[in-house]
Amino acid sequence: MGQNSFEPYPRLSEPSNLDIKPDLGSGVVKSAQRVFEILELFERIQRPARVAEIVELTDFPQSSVSMLLRSMEKLGYLNWDPEDRTYVPSLRVNMLGGWVHDETLPHSLLRTAMRELSSRTGLTVVLGQPNGRFVRYAHVVLASNVHRSYVHQGMGRPLIGSALGYALLSGLDDGRIGRIAHATLAQGDKVRGTSDLAQVWATVEKTRRLGYAYSTRHTTPGFASFSFLLGLNGTPGVPVKATNVFGLALAAHRQYCEQHIKEIIVSINQVVNEYLPDIYVDFDDESPIEKI
Repeated sequence: MGQNSFEPYPRLSEPSNLDIKPDLGSGVVKSAQRVFEILELFERIQRPARVAEIVELTDFPQSSVSMLLRSMEKLGYLNWDPEDRTYVPSLRVNMLGGWVHDETLPHSLLRTAMRELSSRTGLTVVLGQPNGRFVRYAHVVLASNVHRSYVHQGMGRPLIGSALGYALLSGLDDGRIGRIAHATLAQGDKVRGTSDLAQVWATVEKTRRLGYAYSTRHTTPGFASFSFLLGLNGTPGVPVKATNVFGLALAAHRQYCEQHIKEIIVSINQVVNEYLPDIYVDFDDESPIEKI
């Protein structure tokens, strides 16, 4: 199933117009922002890189990149290879946030699970968390035949305007959902497939009943997304903590998803069982899959 005749995403370098960049305002220190963007670049390319390549890929001034790389190396966050003249993140970087994963999913391999899901289904896999009235893309694993994508890490969509958003909303209390919906509709954010509060509540309730959000409406035209909340301790639909709700979305060309939806469900169940023992997911691949 991983080999298919469809491109799960068009080869676009720009994000979808449904996505929204975080409002950084004037309170972000530019050098600090660049440090994190350099680290995210390494996460994306997953190999050592030279100064010139980092300059080209980030479009930062060479003098700034050189200074930041030297500083990060002296502080122990990058390793420098004088023979190849390349930099690569040190294990210290991995250790910085590892405790968050260990506290939430002590027996699970989330990144490995995402890679396996993408490999077995041929789809792009997105990890998302609520951030205000948006779902923020925390991590993205592109399908193997996709070189560019409109799904960019760090960006997001209104929670009430995406299937992943509704999967996350299904794990929140009604009061918080109401506040998010009111704020989103009042702000006039770009929301696809939702026009009023009645639709929001109907979609949330359906997502809770199904345990997933499968949609061709709350996404870019021509595409589909199967999203679900990651519930723990054998309790479907119950988030890890009220402040730590997260979910996964598998997305691709609509026709490909519709042709392979049952195989996709089987793969999700298998991968969760193999790599995410802390998480409860058990979708019925024999029953018809409903759309929200």
